[in-house]
Amino acid sequence: MQSRPLYMRFFGLGLDQFTRKLSQVLGRNDVYFVHVDHYEIVLEIVKCRERPDQIKNIILNHFGSWYIGDGRQTSIEQIVGNRLINHHLSITGAESLTAGMFQATLGNVPGISAVFPGGFVTYSNHAKHQLLGIPNDVINEYGVVSEPVAQWMASQSRKIMNTDVSVSFTGAAGPDPLEGQPGGTVWIGLSINGHKTIAKLYHLQTLYHQLSGFKTAEELKNNSRDAIRLLCVKTGLKMVNDALNKLL
Repeated sequence: MQSRPLYMRFFGLGLDQFTRKLSQVLGRNDVYFVHVDHYEIVLEIVKCRERPDQIKNIILNHFGSWYIGDGRQTSIEQIVGNRLINHHLSITGAESLTAGMFQATLGNVPGISAVFPGGFVTYSNHAKHQLLGIPNDVINEYGVVSEPVAQWMASQSRKIMNTDVSVSFTGAAGPDPLEGQPGGTVWIGLSINGHKTIAKLYHLQTLYHQLSGFKTAEELKNNSRDAIRLLCVKTGLKMVNDALNKLL
């Protein structure tokens, strides 16, 4: 039996989904608490029939895809930032709808200047072309809420800043649609030196609702724009963390 609490952090799934599945994994006599911290799910296991390493492995077998790290007050930016620093991997960003929030979040990590030289905020189509060299034909053909634009943003920013990693963000923060796409529709690109640049589509409005607790429809609508942007940042960091798990 464990002697002190075990804290594990997860991101990318709803609270109801997590707690329902967790109740099937942990025993009736196990004592644990679950709460949401800035859209990250924190699991605190106080008492358990298994040793901490055993119960952690059991939980990872069921929730490994959403696991980001351990610690009661260790956010995903601290986890990712410290991994980048410890392995001397540099990072940059190219942001549209997040308008610099990703880079500002990285700036919360002590010592990040060792691996973060700076980046780009390219809110308008003109800025994407002028600062990143994205062809206007690409933007006009696919629109800014698209896989090709996210890939171009990530790839170009990494090359210009000569970093190991770059993350890009483009999409509709909401609440109004953009290019016919509803708020919360975002493409996040990831470019890593020596690897193919990718971009993934996310519909973050659903995740926002699943992690927002007991709020009225009006409260959800009024807070949705900032929440979507923050979820974008955390999703981008999760993409970096997952890539590091495979590379390191």
